[in-house]
Amino acid sequence: MRPTSRNRAVRGAMTVASAVLVLAGGLQAVPVQAAGMDTGGSSTPADEGARGKEFWEDDALPAATPEQRASKKAVASGKSVEIGELTSSTSRVVANPDGTFTAETAASPERVLKAGEWTDVDTTLVTRPDGGLAPRAAEDIRFSGGGTGEPLARMVTAGKKYAVSSPWALPKPEVDGSSAVYRSVLPDVDLAVQAHPDGFTYHLVVHSREAAANPALEKVSFPVEAKGLSVRTDDSGAATFVDGSGHAVISSGSALMWDAGTTTAKVGSAAQSASTVSGFAAESAADTLGASPRSRTAVMDTDVTNDALSIVPDQDFLASSATAYPVVLDPPAVKATLTGWTALWSNSPGTSLWKTKHALGVGYDAFVDNKKSRSLFQFDTRRVAGKKIVNATFTPYAIWSANCVKHDVDLYRTSQIFSSTTWNKPPKWLAKVDTVSAAKGHSSDCPDGDIEFDATAAVAHTAKAKDTLTTLGLRADEDDPIAWKQFLSPLDPDATSSRKPRLSITYVTPPNSKPSSVKMSDPKVSCSASSAPAQIRDTTPRLTATPTSSDASNASLRPNFELYKGSSTTETSLKPSTWTDSGTAGTVVTAALDQAVTYKFRARTETPSAYRSRSWPARTGFLIG
Repeated sequence: MRPTSRNRAVRGAMTVASAVLVLAGGLQAVPVQAAGMDTGGSSTPADEGARGKEFWEDDALPAATPEQRASKKAVASGKSVEIGELTSSTSRVVANPDGTFTAETAASPERVLKAGEWTDVDTTLVTRPDGGLAPRAAEDIRFSGGGTGEPLARMVTAGKKYAVSSPWALPKPEVDGSSAVYRSVLPDVDLAVQAHPDGFTYHLVVHSREAAANPALEKVSFPVEAKGLSVRTDDSGAATFVDGSGHAVISSGSALMWDAGTTTAKVGSAAQSASTVSGFAAESAADTLGASPRSRTAVMDTDVTNDALSIVPDQDFLASSATAYPVVLDPPAVKATLTGWTALWSNSPGTSLWKTKHALGVGYDAFVDNKKSRSLFQFDTRRVAGKKIVNATFTPYAIWSANCVKHDVDLYRTSQIFSSTTWNKPPKWLAKVDTVSAAKGHSSDCPDGDIEFDATAAVAHTAKAKDTLTTLGLRADEDDPIAWKQFLSPLDPDATSSRKPRLSITYVTPPNSKPSSVKMSDPKVSCSASSAPAQIRDTTPRLTATPTSSDASNASLRPNFELYKGSSTTETSLKPSTWTDSGTAGTVVTAALDQAVTYKFRARTETPSAYRSRSWPARTGFLIG
């Protein structure tokens, strides 16, 4: 797990209960302990056996939760502990030794359930007994082993099957990692497929301008099978297949085509002239199928029905002398999820780039496509809904900048994005939350790498609103081409887990409104609503309270008592020297108190996190009696 910054001032989280006490006369007066002093009282009273454990602890508390068990172990061991019960395909949660939790979440799946166990996604293709191909660990995806009897690609998700077939007979594929290539389905044209964590893409790779002139490429129709699903399209070219209840199952953005650009597609490699690349056979499938940051792009017209997906390549793009071959034609197909990413391009204002594998740009691209670009990322943050956010860091991976001079990139909290989001149908840019000046991905002087943004304000807003999604947008100067930058798409062949955009959130559950079982010894007195102070004999009374959190997740809680003498408004702060977990009583013993003096005390709960509740009830709200 990537480290997160927690070097901030730590304050206690406080919630409250209060009471009043009186010392009877006839006892020797002893000075009150100095305010703020930690008494070091034990969290387990010495006279527990005499008074009964039920007096000091609330036995009606719920059983320990997975969060509480992990947090208790982390506090005891001094090491972070993963909470397996909270793992999902896109997120994992650990309990930290300081009582906080950290959720690491991604925009695309990183794990998949296999035989009831979470397994890291591995899209490497392996041959099945029937001769077909499948990823080692991903969605239920199958690719053809060649011939005419099976679809080119199929995926089963939510009990529904989506299959795409080839309009041509398929040779036996050549497999390279997550990709398979069916050579020469047309003269000098290959058909390729690639597995992704939650779907697949299929591509036509056109190696030459002569091959592009083939009339068969004026319009290409791929037969589609989508039993139990109905297609919905919009004017952006995006398509969504929905089930009988209207729930999205399969989605796609607009179909793109791109050329080889002025460099090879491999991120971080030395620049190489496109003329030195001797076609697809000289490259790995992954290198060719990924768009270079310098690739020229165009949008293809599409026609999607329940029976076929047809693409119409841009003939001017194919014929242009500026186009560097090979050219890749890319109609996508992915599982419909709420998490994802997209880009907005001013030169293709009606184009949906939902879950594109193309580089995600920000600013003004005067180098290739003469466009303004903005990029957005959407994360599932339901795990932190209602939590107190300590900090959050958003980290995309930068792969290109105009030079090594740092320029600003702004991070925004935005409204939700969809497969229909385009430049003409953008989300709302609700609040700027951070600005980072950076330059990465131009040369060895400023190589590609992570750029970290402080997303605390954005995540705190969605957590407070108890929203399930946090959507973040990146923008840069859209007039200065030197501010142009590009980030790696999660679907790029070079997007290893450490290079994918991610959101790290450190949080804590706020404690309940007040601790339970607020009590005092000699005599054993519980808080009540009476206004008359109780008389006690002990000049060093024992105060106890049981702090709890709303979901019993905290393993670092303790009661904080404030003691007031007479009419004084200056408190003496008393707290146990050790932290306990939710539902465990904490106890302090006061210093010797003066006789014949009325004292008031109240209790609240604190955590070692950066959360504090400043509201207190009236000090006379409870009577010790």
